[in-house]
Amino acid sequence: YGIALFDNRQFPQAADAFDEVIDMKPADYLAFANTNKGMALIEMSGWQEAEKFVNKALELDPNNLRAVFQRGRINRARGRLDKAEADFKRVLEGYPRDRLTLQQLGELSKIKSDVVPKTERENQLKVAQNYYEQVLAIDPEDTGATYNLMILYQKLGMRAEAQKMSKIFQDLK
Repeated sequence: YGIALFDNRQFPQAADAFDEVIDMKPADYLAFANTNKGMALIEMSGWQEAEKFVNKALELDPNNLRAVFQRGRINRARGRLDKAEADFKRVLEGYPRDRLTLQQLGELSKIKSDVVPKTERENQLKVAQNYYEQVLAIDPEDTGATYNLMILYQKLGMRAEAQKMSKIFQDLK
């Protein structure tokens, strides 16, 4: 029921449903229930409260990569970029073709390109480029990766590649 509410973007009701599951204390599902509650809170911008539930999930099951992914999102949102990167890379080790994780790493690399010293900016943009290219290798019609590559190619001075991505992006849109 909580998942159905979440899928229908009824986040407060989903959070309440996950509370009921947590209160039942199902041994084999408690870590997932805490992660789900954290996800509902994230969608309502309750980052600090969400972090408590995701951390509880990881206390219960340190290998729960779903919770690790959500902790990465929280770390990114709260400006802990190195911790976020470590979380996403850990998820990627378990799921090397996970587009969402690759997209998060690409986005994180773009963010980091704005905060690293100017001499390291190009390298950081190339890291982002690599992640988005991996996404397209999995799904050539991913509009987010196509758009981000178009922007990255422009920033890297790769004009022909940027124009090609622009045409592909327009076709996909």
